[in-house]
Amino acid sequence: MTQATRRRFLQGATGAAAATVTALVTTRQAAGQQEDAQAAARSGIDPALACCAKDSALALIGAALYQGTYIGLASSPTGPSLYGLNVESGARRVSLGLPLKLNLPQGFVFSSLGIARGRLVLTGGLPFIIESFEVDDEMSADVRAAMDIVPAGMPTSGRRRIDVPGVKPAVLLVDLPHVESLALPSAPKRSFAVATSVAETASGGLVVVIEHSDGVNESYYASAADLIEQSLDGSWTTRALAKSLGESGPNHLAVNGDAVLLAFNTSEGARLISPNAELASIAQDPPQLSRVLGLIPSDAGFSVLTANGSGGVNRLSASSSTSAWSDIGSLGLQEDTIVGSVPVAGALGQTILLGRKSARLIDNATASGLM
Repeated sequence: MTQATRRRFLQGATGAAAATVTALVTTRQAAGQQEDAQAAARSGIDPALACCAKDSALALIGAALYQGTYIGLASSPTGPSLYGLNVESGARRVSLGLPLKLNLPQGFVFSSLGIARGRLVLTGGLPFIIESFEVDDEMSADVRAAMDIVPAGMPTSGRRRIDVPGVKPAVLLVDLPHVESLALPSAPKRSFAVATSVAETASGGLVVVIEHSDGVNESYYASAADLIEQSLDGSWTTRALAKSLGESGPNHLAVNGDAVLLAFNTSEGARLISPNAELASIAQDPPQLSRVLGLIPSDAGFSVLTANGSGGVNRLSASSSTSAWSDIGSLGLQEDTIVGSVPVAGALGQTILLGRKSARLIDNATASGLM
């Protein structure tokens, strides 16, 4: 599998926790993948989300329209950050503007940028200690005598504490430059769990996708996903969405009214899942859909963007009133290859197409006949 399908257990923590994670990753990955994985760990970006940013001209991970201003979450040599986005009035080409100051918790792992409850929202994860235990390093004289060489730095006496690091989901409400952590409902303690996307329903529900290792402590990627939703009275509900996903990602969430649709990219192809009974008829894999680049709410329902063989994207559209997916045309970038799509939170139908040479804002990517 390529790096694009991997959602590894990587975190931006420093010190002993970061060293432990790096060691775990190194033992798990082939030599050719170590450099990219370790760079992603240092930057605090999940590699499954960073794949498109790495291959595109614009290193964009998420985008939102907030109080009339386009804002982007993008990677950089010094780590991920929020930026103002410059959008040309004619060709609608997109570029990064000035970075926005942000006071983040230490070790925060970025996943996505959204709009909910009238505020910017960052989702991701935070490092924590799953468990701690003490070990006895005391080496008896007969054991030491039997050893030809005692490696330098190897403890031979005393006791020490071992911390087992993990990542837990985090949702940050942004009020630049400050952030406020949203209190999430209690959940099973897992070695890896991150909040990967967020949206708001028409009824005011705050919807968050949690991707996790499903309790398998030796697993460092998201094999399962839950949907948690906070109602206006502050209460939470949790629904298990998917299991046995393997090394899935990047995955997508779209909300239209109170309808929720998710797209999971797995090694066996894309899967569409919805918690809404009325969407059960369309939450099936459209024909020949191997990978979803973008999932966008539209006036009629939802549109799926998937790569075609000519460097562009095909668009399929469906609504809850029909079980059939219709082809509504394709999108492309002139003399460029599209490697990703970043829907704009807070702007119905808008998405930013990421090409190898350029990036362009499509104002209505779900309109039928748009080319």
